[in-house]
Amino acid sequence: MVRQPLLLAALLASVLAGCSASNDSLDARLARDQLAIERRLEALEERAREGDAAAAYELAARYYDGLGVEANHPRAARYYRQAADAGIAGAQFSLGVLHENGDGVIQDATRAAEWYSLAARGDDVRAQTNLGLMLAEGRGVPVDAETAARYLEAAAVGGHAPGQVAFAVLLLEGHGVERDPAAAIGWLEEAARVGHAEGQLRLSRALRAGAGGSPDEAAATEWLTRAARAGSTEAMAELGIELAKSDPAAGLPWITRAADKGTPRAHMALAFMALRGQGMAVDEARAARSFLAAAERGLRPAQTRMGLMLEQGRGVPTPDAEAALLWFLLASNRGDDVASAGVERMEATLSPEAVARVRSAAREWKPIID
Repeated sequence: MVRQPLLLAALLASVLAGCSASNDSLDARLARDQLAIERRLEALEERAREGDAAAAYELAARYYDGLGVEANHPRAARYYRQAADAGIAGAQFSLGVLHENGDGVIQDATRAAEWYSLAARGDDVRAQTNLGLMLAEGRGVPVDAETAARYLEAAAVGGHAPGQVAFAVLLLEGHGVERDPAAAIGWLEEAARVGHAEGQLRLSRALRAGAGGSPDEAAATEWLTRAARAGSTEAMAELGIELAKSDPAAGLPWITRAADKGTPRAHMALAFMALRGQGMAVDEARAARSFLAAAERGLRPAQTRMGLMLEQGRGVPTPDAEAALLWFLLASNRGDDVASAGVERMEATLSPEAVARVRSAAREWKPIID
């Protein structure tokens, strides 16, 4: 009876010793790996100083993503610039992205477009897409719909799914190119088949609208479902709203998922479902919270509805004329006639000082961006 504990103790000691040896081995491997990384970095730094563009390009990616070094975006930008000046299209594209976003460099849409243009000439499909969008929208460059279409078509032909979707939009709208819904459907299908969620969503909308032919509700719903499953929050909201028309309980989970991710349209849909008792019990407090969430994210109809809820004291502890006026003002400034009438009612009940205070708050207001 005495020997069993001794045997267990011996086995435990053996296991612990094995763990210690394993940990020592792991530590040694990690140390060797770190040393190899440091040597690689030293070699790359030396080559970059000697003018090696490929080395500069690799260093830029490492410093941007923090691969083996602490992330340092300004330093990454300097190496991207070295590689870009040497003509590496991928570096030119990356430098364009940095300038467009103000990431590691001063934000400058014009400079971004210049770098995209250089990369696009090197057949970088990502640059062709980004430059095409900037030309279509007039960001950093004058609007040039025809040139935008040419760049986006090149990106589409090159197999870039975002470029295919953007070019399809131009074809649907006839913007910078002759309107061709059938061709647009073809490009959207190309993007959708490789799992591009935005392509799937836009294909669903085009099919439902009958672009290029008769509406196809079954195919539209199938692609919308794929887009939602692929993570498109707009698709989640749209699918949920579509399903809720016939079965609120089926639509509610999709709408809730989209709302949880900050989609204003989903918050608005939840608010109406709570008001009407669709898929849930009637709950004015929940409706008010959902209207507020959508209003805070800049959805104009939700701002008007929130103003009405506050004016009437529905779903909130008490009526609040000042808060109602704020939401009415924000919606009225964007052309909502119901909100404009609300502004008149609220200002008639408030003091001039209160009105001035709310109007000042409205001027300073900024939407939540998730």
